[in-house]
Amino acid sequence: MDQEKFLKLVGDNIKRIRMKRGLNARTLADRMGVPVGSVEMIEKGLVLTSLVDIYEISSVLEVDPVELFR
Repeated sequence: MDQEKFLKLVGDNIKRIRMKRGLNARTLADRMGVPVGSVEMIEKGLVLTSLVDIYEISSVLEVDPVELFR
């Protein structure tokens, strides 16, 4: 899998889980302490995100970080 597809996969998983939890992108961003644009770019697979961000996202979404990569 190339980097572009991987980033899209992770972003799609974040968005799917976020929506399943009934959260919008702004709420996720607020709980992470980042601008909503950052969450939107991560979900679209447009940026390489840090492990710290992955940890924060998984904490807010109450999932094991591994779930974001499946």
